[in-house]
Parts: sequence; C-alpha cells; structure tokens
Amino acid sequence: MKKYISILFLFMLPATLLFSQQGPGPDGRKDDKREKIKALKVAYITDQLQLTPEEAQRFWPVYNEFDQKRHEMELEISGQVKDKRPDIALMSDEEVDRFIQQRFEREEQMLNLKKEYYIKFKQVLPVKKVFRLWEAEIGFKRILLERLQEGQKPPFDPEMGP
Repeated sequence: MKKYISILFLFMLPATLLFSQQGPGPDGRKDDKREKIKALKVAYITDQLQLTPEEAQRFWPVYNEFDQKRHEMELEISGQVKDKRPDIALMSDEEVDRFIQQRFEREEQMLNLKKEYYIKFKQVLPVKKVFRLWEAEIGFKRILLERLQEGQKPPFDPEMGP
C-alpha cells in the first residue's frame, strides 16, 4: 500500500504544480491549487507516518486544527513584517531593539503552538510517529520546492549551450 501511495504522489505532484501555476480556478479563486497541494500533503504524511485507519481518524482532525492555526499565525507574521518592514538606517537603536523583541515574541508564539500540539499529537499517535510527522512536513516542503524549481527552469536550448 505504501508503495502505491508513493507512486501516486510522485505522479500527481508535477501535474498539480503545473495546474497550480495557471492562476485562479474557474470561479476566480486560487483555492483549487491549495486544495490539490493539501491532498498531496495528506497522502504524503499518511504514507510517511504509516498511519493505520484508526490512527488517521484520530490524527487528521488534530493536525488540521494545528495546520489552520499555524497558517493563520504565519499570515499574521508575514503581514506584520510586510507592513512594518523597517528601514533600519532611519531607526533609532531603541526602535530596532523593539522591532527585534517583537520578532522574538512572534517566534515564541509559534514555538508555543508547536509545543501545545506536540502534546495533542502524542495523545493520538505513538511518539515515534509524531517525530516522523515533523520529518514528513520538512520532506514534503523540500519535494514541493524541488518540483516548483524544476517547473520554472527554462528548457535547454542546444544553440545557447548548457
């Protein structure tokens, strides 16, 4: 079963990324590409953790809650950084210090969220599978980035050289 999910994942990922680069779906939203990538992530994590049906039933609601909170926090952080990206040269030392302290607070909030959900994950999965979850998330991001980079490389032109 694991082999089939892995093969399915590897064949679907390039197609998903291709479609995801075409812009919004027919209803004008970009939700379609997010949903496709999310489905691939679910398949990848399920495969990497080797979840039993019972584990999956308990795990996914907790993970989806965690992922939603993490996503909201990341949007808030990125919005704050974009809106308040300072020009350090124009700031006083106190302002720079305050900015750095705020950044530490946001990072600490993210760490606290991860700690909170580590405890919740341990309630629904063996600790070794919780550890593999963090590895699976990193692995999925790495694969996704590699596929995106491959899709963005220009085709080889023999006349221009390598």
